[in-house]
Formats: sequence, structure tokens, C-alpha cells
Amino acid sequence: MPGLRWFNTACLLCSNITLEIGRARGKRPAGDAVKTWFFATTVLGSTFLLGQLLAWRQLVARGVYLQTNPIVPFFIF
Repeated sequence: MPGLRWFNTACLLCSNITLEIGRARGKRPAGDAVKTWFFATTVLGSTFLLGQLLAWRQLVARGVYLQTNPIVPFFIF
């Protein structure tokens, strides 16, 4: 499995944390920080997607395709 999976997992978890912080800040009267937290969420989510693309490229380079390995569906989800 690609080493990027841990980095991707960290990005995904951090994006969830920043999303929840942004939601909590949005309920306060001075919700200016919401944009900052949602921007951070977007950046982390985009980084996750880019990491997934790179991880898939690593798998394909090793000859692992969706149809050839039963572990691949677990990697997707």
C-alpha cells in the first residue's frame, strides 16, 4: 500500500476537525473566523484528493488495478 495513505488520512481527519470548528464559530455572533476555517477545510480536502490521485498512480505503477486485487475496495473507502 502507498505510504501516502497515512498522510491522506491525516488530511481527511484534520479537514473534518476544521469543518466542525468552522460550524461552531458560525453559530457565534462574530462569525468572521468561519471563512478562515472553511478555507482551511477546503485546502485540506483538496490536499486529500490530490494525495488519493497520487496514491492511485503509485498503485497503478505497481500493477495494482481495481479488478486485480481484492484489497483495493478497502483502500477506496
